[in-house]
Amino acid sequence: MANIPTVQARKVFTTVLANVFQDFIEAPTFLRNFAKEQAYTTKTVQSLARRGTEKVAVDVIRGSEGNLNQATRFTQKEFLPPYYKEKINVTSLDIYDIPFESGDSYNTAQIDALALSTAREMSEVKSMIDRAIELQMAQLLETGVVELKNGDNIDYKRKAEMIEQLTGTDLWDDSSVDLIKFFEDKGNKLRSVGKVAGGQVVDCVMGAEAWAEFRANETIMNGDNMYYESTIAMEGSRMNGAGGIYNGTLRAKGYQFRIWTYDEVYDNASNVSTRYLNPKIVHLIPQSFQAEISFCQVPMLPSWVNASTPQARRVFSNLRRNMTGFSMFDYVTEDKESYFAGIKSAPLAQLISVDRVYSALVLAP
Repeated sequence: MANIPTVQARKVFTTVLANVFQDFIEAPTFLRNFAKEQAYTTKTVQSLARRGTEKVAVDVIRGSEGNLNQATRFTQKEFLPPYYKEKINVTSLDIYDIPFESGDSYNTAQIDALALSTAREMSEVKSMIDRAIELQMAQLLETGVVELKNGDNIDYKRKAEMIEQLTGTDLWDDSSVDLIKFFEDKGNKLRSVGKVAGGQVVDCVMGAEAWAEFRANETIMNGDNMYYESTIAMEGSRMNGAGGIYNGTLRAKGYQFRIWTYDEVYDNASNVSTRYLNPKIVHLIPQSFQAEISFCQVPMLPSWVNASTPQARRVFSNLRRNMTGFSMFDYVTEDKESYFAGIKSAPLAQLISVDRVYSALVLAP
């Protein structure tokens, strides 16, 4: 069995850890796939949102100065994204039996085994951050407000008429409700308020209870408005995003509504299983909807500090390029009795097309 000198053990361990870690990444990403991802080198990110209009140009007399238009509908803001930093104590793992800073040499099988165990733990802490991003997207869609524990909530000021609580005979569990009319009316609202061009495919994301009422509704069951698309023709990110289930497409007044159900859960701060989406909610998201997961710069030590520690920085740097917005780190405490590895990230779900999403609680609270 091959042995390596002590001075190389840390580098070999970090290399194996980075290579193995890539095979363990998994968390719900369906909601996140409605946004593009962009990494920035700055601590904060600027947002430039604009509410669209459909004004018509008025002709002018030749030789005149022309009509002066004012760009007053832009709103520019600067946000400091939430900062996530999750780490594990490698020395606390049951398999840990390699004190990196003592002894003469270690066999590679021991290091491979420890790296595999560490990679499993690291994949879970990364999934914790991925779940936080998915939760940000859920909040963005439901209220337009990203809620933070350590910082001010970020409110994108969605219009109240695009976030509704249905009442009376409009509720989906009312025996007389016409769901085809619901989708026709909300398609018109996306057109008039959201300035969404007609004829677009609209993704309809339903909570579990909303879906149960939808599929039991007579106007849906007895009509010929539902059909099934070939999943090959669909956008890859939607189909590949963990958590969303495609249930068919609904035709309603020039629009095609792709019906998705989403019933994923996470454990909240009190360790209580919680749904990302309200089970009574429905989101209508047209193709022209724009959002962004903005990854900003995380705190980093100066290069001269990093250079003084014998860590496989080049390996982690290569892995970081494959994980947009995430930074891996490892370190030994000063007394050299504990070894830590972790992941940090500063992501923010940004709503760009503020009015191009409609949300409704379709059942009574």
